[in-house]
Amino acid sequence: MAHITKKILGFSILASSAILLGNGCVSYTNVPVPNSAPAFKHANSGASIKSMVAALDRVILKHPMRDSQGRYALNLPAGTTPETAATVLARLPKGAILPYEGMEELVPVYHISRIWLRGVSGKVDVVYPIDADTDGGVTAWVHGGDRSWYVERLQYWAPGTVPTPPLYIPIDGDIEVMDVQTDTNEYDEHNSESDWDEQPAADEPVAPATTEPADNGALYRQIDN
Repeated sequence: MAHITKKILGFSILASSAILLGNGCVSYTNVPVPNSAPAFKHANSGASIKSMVAALDRVILKHPMRDSQGRYALNLPAGTTPETAATVLARLPKGAILPYEGMEELVPVYHISRIWLRGVSGKVDVVYPIDADTDGGVTAWVHGGDRSWYVERLQYWAPGTVPTPPLYIPIDGDIEVMDVQTDTNEYDEHNSESDWDEQPAADEPVAPATTEPADNGALYRQIDN
């Protein structure tokens, strides 16, 4: 009887393991790559491209800035291929260009600072121009999978909180991102304000948030719904 019980228990464990392994096909993406990197480490996967486009489109439309020629530059993550860059540019508002050698400082730049995806949800950090001398930082909370990727909310940070990456120029034959950094999921929450107006569930107006000082003396970005 004990022998039969052991066989049944062993079968149950094997079956449970098979179920867990069979259901483990969930996408994980971190750009830049954390120390304990998951399966994907680059910005050229389908989910990375779609989440970048959703985040950039929302931020660019909400905070538009152009040079005298109507241009703005996109600084995409290191390791982005020219094909991926062309796909992203084609899906964004008119005037988008990639950084190039000798680019004028007057061209405003929108930077992708980080992509953090888990399955059908994630966050994309964007550094955007506030004026000619100041950049702001925002985390776009994104969702996709069951529908096109979209921004659920924008979380604004005090200027300087979200790091601005070096300018990267996509070139043919480039490799995946090799820059290894510690994956910090959150910045100091005292330096942020959130905007939930991306997918309105009701027609009730949302009062704009007031500008107030952060702990480090900087100001939150005012949120206009």
